[in-house]
Amino acid sequence: MKPLIFLCVLSIAKTGGSIDTRDSQSDEKQKEFINNGVVNTFAGLPVAGTVKTEPKLETLLEISDTNRYITLAFLNVSWFDGIEKYKEDEHERSKYGMGRVMDVEGRLVYVTDSENETDHSACNSSLRDSFGRSLSLYHNMPWIALIKRGGCDFEKKILHVYSYRAVGAIIFNNNSGSELNYMKITNKELLEGNITSVFTPMYKGNQLVEIIKNHGEHNPVKLSIKQGMRFDKKSSLNHRSSVLFVTISFIIVMVISMLWLIVYYYQRFRYLQTKENEQKMDTNKAKEALRKIPTKTIKTLSKLLD
Repeated sequence: MKPLIFLCVLSIAKTGGSIDTRDSQSDEKQKEFINNGVVNTFAGLPVAGTVKTEPKLETLLEISDTNRYITLAFLNVSWFDGIEKYKEDEHERSKYGMGRVMDVEGRLVYVTDSENETDHSACNSSLRDSFGRSLSLYHNMPWIALIKRGGCDFEKKILHVYSYRAVGAIIFNNNSGSELNYMKITNKELLEGNITSVFTPMYKGNQLVEIIKNHGEHNPVKLSIKQGMRFDKKSSLNHRSSVLFVTISFIIVMVISMLWLIVYYYQRFRYLQTKENEQKMDTNKAKEALRKIPTKTIKTLSKLLD
């Protein structure tokens, strides 16, 4: 018994007065738990061991970085009409919304309400394609939803097609004009999910709809979304502020110039009017003085002329 107690005391002395009962495997697990717990806590992610899995820190940083910018997009479409045909954007005519900014490619599907074949807004969760087929047919392939604006907010539309495993959503405007709206999305599932959203003008959306109607029933219409130019939101805001400042300054200068011209010509008019009045007064005085001079009418043969 004494030798056993002696060995225990000796072991405690070597470890600095504490008894360590962990093996190497449990030690590694403990380190992993601590590291994951600390890193995930600061990153806003759940601690390892929870059931729900969240995106990695790199994904969140990527989303945060991309949402600092306004990113334009190319939409390139291809279809089969006896031969394979392509239609590519020469310029960026679309704009990414909030969330993941990615290059994606897949089959283009014009989504339709299951209960109303004329409704392409994707505001209802029950959807099908424009030919009446279930969207579950596209679960095993990457596909991109073509959606018409209106009826509900952007977030709801994208959430509905994302539930059918769409990798991209193209929302085209429901009124004419080339203005590209920036789609604001706050839903965490969409911001961190594997889907990208793009807004495009009405004419571009109608072109894609026509291609699907004419060639998409029996052959797939494929579309790729490619990243274009990026603009920093802050610099864009500064640029707008600069333009606004220059515009306001120009207007102020023009107003001051107009006021100065009005005052100048008013003073000049008053000066000319005063001068003219003075001349009239002088003329009248001269006439009055002439009238006061005594005059006498004489004949030509009068003695006064001698």
